[in-house]
Amino acid sequence: MTINRQLRDYFILAYLICCMLWIPLFLNVLNIISSESSTTFLILGAFGPMISAFIITFKVSGLSGCLKLIKKLFDIKINFKWYLLAFFIPIAIVLCVLVFLNIAANPDIEMNFLNPLEFLLAFFVSLLIVTGEEFGWRGFALPRLQKKYNALTSSFILGVLWSIIHFPLFFVQPERAAGVHILIVVLGFVLLIVFFTIIITFLYNGSKGSILIPCIFHASLGVSNHLYKSPNHDYDILAMYLFIIVTFLFSLLITLKFGYKNLSHEKRSIDY
Repeated sequence: MTINRQLRDYFILAYLICCMLWIPLFLNVLNIISSESSTTFLILGAFGPMISAFIITFKVSGLSGCLKLIKKLFDIKINFKWYLLAFFIPIAIVLCVLVFLNIAANPDIEMNFLNPLEFLLAFFVSLLIVTGEEFGWRGFALPRLQKKYNALTSSFILGVLWSIIHFPLFFVQPERAAGVHILIVVLGFVLLIVFFTIIITFLYNGSKGSILIPCIFHASLGVSNHLYKSPNHDYDILAMYLFIIVTFLFSLLITLKFGYKNLSHEKRSIDY
Protein backbone atom coordinates (compact mmCIF):
# COMPACT_ATOMS: atom_id res chain seq x y z
CA MET A 1 0.00 0.00 0.00
CA THR A 2 1.46 3.38 -1.01
CA ILE A 3 2.10 6.13 1.54
CA ASN A 4 -0.58 8.29 -0.07
CA ARG A 5 -3.16 5.54 0.29
CA GLN A 6 -2.11 4.79 3.87
CA LEU A 7 -2.52 8.45 4.81
CA ARG A 8 -5.83 8.76 2.95
CA ASP A 9 -7.27 5.65 4.58
CA TYR A 10 -5.97 6.68 8.00
CA PHE A 11 -7.54 10.15 7.98
CA ILE A 12 -10.86 9.01 6.55
CA LEU A 13 -11.13 6.20 9.09
CA ALA A 14 -10.07 8.48 11.99
CA TYR A 15 -12.74 11.02 11.03
CA LEU A 16 -15.41 8.32 10.73
CA ILE A 17 -14.56 6.71 14.07
CA CYS A 18 -14.52 10.03 15.90
CA CYS A 19 -17.83 11.12 14.39
CA MET A 20 -19.43 7.78 15.29
CA LEU A 21 -18.20 8.03 18.88
CA TRP A 22 -19.46 11.62 19.05
CA ILE A 23 -23.00 10.78 17.89
CA PRO A 24 -24.22 10.97 21.53
CA LEU A 25 -23.06 14.61 21.59
CA PHE A 26 -25.47 15.40 18.78
CA LEU A 27 -28.20 13.43 20.56
CA ASN A 28 -27.56 15.54 23.64
CA VAL A 29 -28.03 18.74 21.64
CA LEU A 30 -31.40 17.31 20.57
CA ASN A 31 -32.16 16.52 24.25
CA ILE A 32 -32.46 12.81 23.49
CA ILE A 33 -29.83 11.78 26.06
CA SER A 34 -28.34 13.51 29.10
CA SER A 35 -25.14 15.54 29.00
CA GLU A 36 -23.59 13.21 31.58
CA SER A 37 -23.84 10.30 29.15
CA SER A 38 -22.45 12.29 26.25
CA THR A 39 -19.34 13.40 28.17
CA THR A 40 -18.01 9.85 28.20
CA PHE A 41 -18.26 9.66 24.42
CA LEU A 42 -16.48 13.00 24.08
CA ILE A 43 -13.46 11.42 25.77
CA LEU A 44 -13.79 8.17 23.80
CA GLY A 45 -13.68 10.18 20.57
CA ALA A 46 -10.13 11.19 21.41
CA PHE A 47 -9.10 7.59 20.80
CA GLY A 48 -10.39 7.59 17.22
CA PRO A 49 -7.00 8.50 15.72
CA MET A 50 -5.31 5.72 17.70
CA ILE A 51 -7.86 3.11 16.62
CA SER A 52 -7.46 4.17 13.00
CA ALA A 53 -3.65 4.13 13.26
CA PHE A 54 -3.58 0.56 14.56
CA ILE A 55 -6.12 -0.68 12.00
CA ILE A 56 -4.16 0.72 9.04
CA THR A 57 -0.81 -0.30 10.57
CA PHE A 58 -2.04 -3.87 11.07
CA LYS A 59 -3.34 -3.93 7.51
CA VAL A 60 0.03 -2.77 6.15
CA SER A 61 2.59 -4.28 8.53
CA GLY A 62 0.71 -6.81 10.65
CA LEU A 63 1.23 -7.34 14.37
CA SER A 64 4.93 -6.45 14.19
CA GLY A 65 4.06 -3.01 12.86
CA CYS A 66 1.58 -2.44 15.70
CA LEU A 67 4.18 -3.50 18.28
CA LYS A 68 6.70 -1.13 16.73
CA LEU A 69 4.16 1.70 16.99
CA ILE A 70 3.54 0.91 20.67
CA LYS A 71 7.29 0.86 21.34
CA LYS A 72 7.54 4.48 20.16
CA LEU A 73 5.46 5.47 23.18
CA PHE A 74 7.30 3.42 25.79
CA ASP A 75 10.88 4.05 24.64
CA ILE A 76 11.83 6.51 27.40
CA LYS A 77 15.59 6.61 26.75
CA ILE A 78 15.46 10.22 25.56
CA ASN A 79 17.60 13.20 26.51
CA PHE A 80 15.91 14.72 29.56
CA LYS A 81 15.78 18.16 27.95
CA TRP A 82 12.98 16.96 25.66
CA TYR A 83 10.82 16.05 28.64
CA LEU A 84 11.41 19.51 30.09
CA LEU A 85 10.74 21.31 26.81
CA ALA A 86 7.57 19.31 26.15
CA PHE A 87 6.24 20.06 29.63
CA PHE A 88 7.23 23.71 29.99
CA ILE A 89 6.79 25.18 26.47
CA PRO A 90 2.96 25.06 26.74
CA ILE A 91 3.14 26.66 30.21
CA ALA A 92 5.43 29.38 28.84
CA ILE A 93 3.03 30.04 25.95
CA VAL A 94 0.02 30.32 28.24
CA LEU A 95 1.86 32.55 30.71
CA CYS A 96 2.92 34.87 27.87
CA VAL A 97 -0.71 35.11 26.77
CA LEU A 98 -1.85 35.80 30.34
CA VAL A 99 0.72 38.55 30.81
CA PHE A 100 -0.39 40.36 27.66
CA LEU A 101 -4.04 39.69 28.46
CA ASN A 102 -3.65 41.09 31.94
CA ILE A 103 -1.97 44.20 30.55
CA ALA A 104 -4.72 44.70 27.98
CA ALA A 105 -7.73 43.86 30.16
CA ASN A 106 -6.71 44.40 33.78
CA PRO A 107 -8.44 44.33 36.26
CA ASP A 108 -11.32 42.37 34.70
CA ILE A 109 -9.47 39.13 33.99
CA GLU A 110 -9.74 36.27 36.45
CA MET A 111 -6.57 34.19 36.81
CA ASN A 112 -7.40 30.65 37.91
CA PHE A 113 -4.00 29.27 38.94
CA LEU A 114 -3.97 25.63 40.02
CA ASN A 115 -1.74 24.51 42.83
CA PRO A 116 1.12 22.21 41.72
CA LEU A 117 -0.59 19.03 42.98
CA GLU A 118 -3.84 19.81 41.13
CA PHE A 119 -1.87 20.68 38.00
CA LEU A 120 0.09 17.41 38.05
CA LEU A 121 -3.02 15.32 38.73
CA ALA A 122 -4.87 16.97 35.84
CA PHE A 123 -1.76 16.58 33.69
CA PHE A 124 -1.52 12.80 34.19
CA VAL A 125 -5.24 12.32 33.54
CA SER A 126 -4.90 14.40 30.36
CA LEU A 127 -1.79 12.41 29.39
CA LEU A 128 -3.81 9.20 29.28
CA ILE A 129 -6.45 10.80 27.05
CA VAL A 130 -4.18 12.59 24.56
CA THR A 131 -2.25 9.38 23.97
CA GLY A 132 -5.29 8.28 21.98
CA GLU A 133 -4.71 11.18 19.61
CA GLU A 134 -0.92 11.14 19.44
CA PHE A 135 -0.64 7.50 18.40
CA GLY A 136 -2.40 8.66 15.25
CA TRP A 137 -1.12 12.19 14.57
CA ARG A 138 2.53 11.74 15.50
CA GLY A 139 2.90 7.95 15.63
CA PHE A 140 1.26 7.19 12.28
CA ALA A 141 0.71 10.30 10.15
CA LEU A 142 3.74 12.53 10.79
CA PRO A 143 6.53 10.08 9.84
CA ARG A 144 4.72 9.20 6.63
CA LEU A 145 4.17 12.85 5.76
CA GLN A 146 7.82 13.60 6.49
CA LYS A 147 8.88 10.84 4.12
CA LYS A 148 7.14 12.77 1.34
CA TYR A 149 7.63 16.39 2.43
CA ASN A 150 9.94 18.53 4.55
CA ALA A 151 9.11 18.97 8.23
CA LEU A 152 7.45 22.39 7.85
CA THR A 153 5.20 21.32 4.97
CA SER A 154 4.32 18.14 6.83
CA SER A 155 3.38 20.22 9.87
CA PHE A 156 1.11 22.48 7.84
CA ILE A 157 -0.67 19.51 6.25
CA LEU A 158 -1.02 17.63 9.53
CA GLY A 159 -2.07 20.76 11.42
CA VAL A 160 -4.94 21.45 9.04
CA LEU A 161 -6.09 17.82 8.98
CA TRP A 162 -5.77 17.56 12.77
CA SER A 163 -7.87 20.68 13.25
CA ILE A 164 -10.63 19.47 10.89
CA ILE A 165 -11.45 16.50 13.12
CA HIS A 166 -12.49 18.94 15.87
CA PHE A 167 -14.97 20.88 13.70
CA PRO A 168 -18.07 18.89 14.77
CA LEU A 169 -17.39 19.87 18.39
CA PHE A 170 -17.96 23.54 17.60
CA PHE A 171 -21.53 22.73 16.63
CA VAL A 172 -22.41 20.33 19.45
CA GLN A 173 -20.64 22.47 22.08
CA PRO A 174 -21.50 26.09 21.23
CA GLU A 175 -19.61 27.29 24.31
CA ARG A 176 -16.39 26.59 22.40
CA ALA A 177 -17.21 29.65 20.27
CA ALA A 178 -17.62 31.73 23.45
CA GLY A 179 -20.10 34.08 21.83
CA VAL A 180 -17.78 34.85 18.91
CA HIS A 181 -18.76 34.27 15.27
CA ILE A 182 -18.12 30.59 14.53
CA LEU A 183 -16.12 31.29 11.33
CA ILE A 184 -13.69 33.53 13.21
CA VAL A 185 -13.22 30.93 15.93
CA VAL A 186 -12.74 28.05 13.48
CA LEU A 187 -10.19 29.99 11.42
CA GLY A 188 -8.33 30.99 14.57
CA PHE A 189 -8.44 27.39 15.78
CA VAL A 190 -6.92 26.11 12.52
CA LEU A 191 -4.07 28.62 12.76
CA LEU A 192 -3.42 27.68 16.39
CA ILE A 193 -3.32 23.96 15.61
CA VAL A 194 -0.94 24.53 12.68
CA PHE A 195 1.46 26.55 14.83
CA PHE A 196 1.24 24.02 17.65
CA THR A 197 1.93 21.25 15.14
CA ILE A 198 5.16 22.97 14.07
CA ILE A 199 6.27 23.06 17.72
CA ILE A 200 5.33 19.41 18.25
CA THR A 201 7.19 18.39 15.08
CA PHE A 202 10.27 20.08 16.53
CA LEU A 203 9.85 18.00 19.70
CA TYR A 204 9.08 14.81 17.77
CA ASN A 205 12.09 15.06 15.48
CA GLY A 206 14.39 16.26 18.26
CA SER A 207 13.46 13.24 20.38
CA LYS A 208 14.03 10.96 17.36
CA GLY A 209 10.43 9.97 16.82
CA SER A 210 9.13 9.59 20.36
CA ILE A 211 5.35 9.58 20.79
CA LEU A 212 5.66 10.20 24.52
CA ILE A 213 7.20 13.66 24.09
CA PRO A 214 4.30 14.99 21.94
CA CYS A 215 1.89 13.43 24.47
CA ILE A 216 3.55 15.39 27.28
CA PHE A 217 3.31 18.62 25.28
CA HIS A 218 -0.34 17.97 24.38
CA ALA A 219 -1.32 17.16 27.98
CA SER A 220 0.58 20.12 29.42
CA LEU A 221 -1.08 22.44 26.91
CA GLY A 222 -4.56 21.17 27.76
CA VAL A 223 -4.07 21.69 31.49
CA SER A 224 -2.25 25.03 31.11
CA ASN A 225 -5.23 26.43 29.21
CA HIS A 226 -7.28 26.18 32.41
CA LEU A 227 -5.10 28.82 34.03
CA TYR A 228 -7.33 31.39 32.36
CA LYS A 229 -11.03 32.03 32.87
CA SER A 230 -12.88 35.03 31.50
CA PRO A 231 -15.99 36.45 33.15
CA ASN A 232 -16.60 38.34 29.93
CA HIS A 233 -16.57 36.72 26.47
CA ASP A 234 -15.21 39.96 25.03
CA TYR A 235 -11.82 38.88 26.33
CA ASP A 236 -12.00 35.38 24.86
CA ILE A 237 -11.53 36.68 21.34
CA LEU A 238 -8.60 38.80 22.56
CA ALA A 239 -7.10 35.71 24.21
CA MET A 240 -7.48 33.77 20.96
CA TYR A 241 -5.63 36.47 19.00
CA LEU A 242 -2.87 36.52 21.61
CA PHE A 243 -2.55 32.72 21.51
CA ILE A 244 -2.21 32.85 17.73
CA ILE A 245 0.47 35.55 17.93
CA VAL A 246 2.48 33.85 20.69
CA THR A 247 2.35 30.36 19.11
CA PHE A 248 3.27 31.88 15.74
CA LEU A 249 6.32 33.53 17.30
CA PHE A 250 7.37 30.26 18.98
CA SER A 251 6.96 28.31 15.72
CA LEU A 252 8.73 31.05 13.73
CA LEU A 253 11.67 30.99 16.14
CA ILE A 254 11.95 27.22 15.79
CA THR A 255 11.80 27.41 12.00
CA LEU A 256 14.44 30.15 11.78
CA LYS A 257 16.77 28.44 14.24
CA PHE A 258 16.54 24.85 13.02
CA GLY A 259 15.45 25.23 9.39
CA TYR A 260 12.24 24.24 7.64
CA LYS A 261 13.55 20.90 6.35
CA ASN A 262 13.82 19.17 9.72
CA LEU A 263 12.70 21.74 12.35
CA SER A 264 15.41 20.15 14.47
CA HIS A 265 19.16 19.51 14.62
CA GLU A 266 18.21 15.87 14.13
CA LYS A 267 17.02 14.58 10.76
CA ARG A 268 13.25 14.46 10.47
CA SER A 269 11.88 11.15 11.68
CA ILE A 270 10.45 8.99 8.91
CA ASP A 271 10.68 5.66 10.73
CA TYR A 272 7.37 3.81 10.95
